Amino acid sequence: NQGFRVQIYTTRNVDMADSTLAAYESWAFENFDEYVPRGYVHYRQPYYRVRVGDFHNRDHALDLSRTLKSRYPSAWIIYDRINPERVPADTVQIRFSDDL
Repeated sequence: NQGFRVQIYTTRNVDMADSTLAAYESWAFENFDEYVPRGYVHYRQPYYRVRVGDFHNRDHALDLSRTLKSRYPSAWIIYDRINPERVPADTVQIRFSDDL
């Protein structure tokens, strides 16, 4: 179950991590087409990390990272445990709804 995600935020404050995740998910469900990358909060002392997506392929994670840079400039790819049932099909394109 190893793969890639995109980390969009790091903080020591759990409330900030949770609110960042909630804001991201609300924004993502309104703006992404075809595949909406799910978000997660991970804690590893002393930081809470907000991560999004589930990818086997690093190139797909890179596509998401590039897409998110406009909203989350510090977004970067990390190697992480993923949820295999949430991995998009290889044919899925990661893009905003109005990019059609």
